[in-house]
Amino acid sequence: MLTKAQADLRDPYLALLDYHKSPISGLSYSPAQMLISRRLRSKVAAAPQFIVPSVVDAHPSLRKRQRQKQYYNRGTKPLLPLKQGDGVWYKQSNQRKKTTVIQRCPEPWSYWIQTEHGILRRNRQHLQKSPRNTNRGYNHLFEDEKDVEASSSNNQQLPVPVSAENCNTTSSGRRILPVFVTL
Repeated sequence: MLTKAQADLRDPYLALLDYHKSPISGLSYSPAQMLISRRLRSKVAAAPQFIVPSVVDAHPSLRKRQRQKQYYNRGTKPLLPLKQGDGVWYKQSNQRKKTTVIQRCPEPWSYWIQTEHGILRRNRQHLQKSPRNTNRGYNHLFEDEKDVEASSSNNQQLPVPVSAENCNTTSSGRRILPVFVTL
């Protein structure tokens, strides 16, 4: 609109005024009506009843979005959080493998898991809780349960993947970081 106003040698502020006055698609209100609850004055004459402030109800669009969200999420259920020592399935090279959760990461919905290759960090979405709870894998490294409780109460950070210096790159030049660290 601004380039068109500049090409027609018109005032760019009037073009912005026209933009703020025009209603948004899907709603019957303009951005100015939703912001200041009244229509804007312009060079075009308007009846006084249209310039009087009145509160705009923007809830019809909100209700419509909530209804769409309800229909979209109809068949879903929330994922339950995992606990330390829970047996889970994860996917590696198109094969499902069984492993154990070590602990939850500070990032939302991320977990450290113990595999035969080392420690991996996986999102909860990619972990499926196994039907039977297995405490094998990580906990057998400790002699007794006191060591397990002491290690979990310290909240020590687990090792992070190695530096990006010895990483592979894709054909577009993006770096592929290693996904695990072996102990």
